[in-house]
Amino acid sequence: MIKAVFFDLWNTLVTGGVNNETLLTANQKAVEYLQSKGYKIAFEEYRKRKAECLQKYENLAKEFNIHLGPETAFKEFVFKDMEINDADLKKIVNIHETYDFYWEFRKDCRQVLSELKKMGCKIALVTNSWLRQSIYFLKKEDLYKYFDAIVISCDMGFGKPDKRIFEMAAKKLGVKISECAHVGDKHIEDISGAHEAGIKCAIGIEPFSKNDTLKPPIAVVKTLSEIVPIIFKN
Repeated sequence: MIKAVFFDLWNTLVTGGVNNETLLTANQKAVEYLQSKGYKIAFEEYRKRKAECLQKYENLAKEFNIHLGPETAFKEFVFKDMEINDADLKKIVNIHETYDFYWEFRKDCRQVLSELKKMGCKIALVTNSWLRQSIYFLKKEDLYKYFDAIVISCDMGFGKPDKRIFEMAAKKLGVKISECAHVGDKHIEDISGAHEAGIKCAIGIEPFSKNDTLKPPIAVVKTLSEIVPIIFKN
């Protein structure tokens, strides 16, 4: 019997991403703040520095599955050769967590979360992300109340597909890993990671990044609403 459901964030509960407009806005706000605090840095220098340095970090994170917190990543990569105090560093991270991304919750998100709670399921957000700011958006949309646990890779130091992130979510919810289901859009990170942790009810959602060499999910759905009967049957 399924007692808890884990959800990935991007392309699962939320659609969106980054584009030139959001990045331009975020970079402009960051540079304006830095200049107001006396830092000597031009917009183009900052834009190029951030893009190149964070790409290096992302490559290392992907290769070694080591997820740093955003303040640490910015300090060790973007501001590696610049002196920046902790308060200003925190502000810069907050700007990028708020403005880098555009996103929209799936239309059936609230309904599905509500139905799962009525079924007695506990719910956790399990995401590879820097977006602790996601908690802000969950609260803004009045969805935070449905979540019993939030597990974010930057706070763990590692991310999916590492089975430990799923195990931590189960521990926070007070359930056995075998009593959990997981929903996500990536075959390796979400489905294989869940399987490795001992979750049998791993559900893919479109747009699903399928990998034919891996054990398939129990189902691949197009909408969140489709997971409810699957959870009920399991």
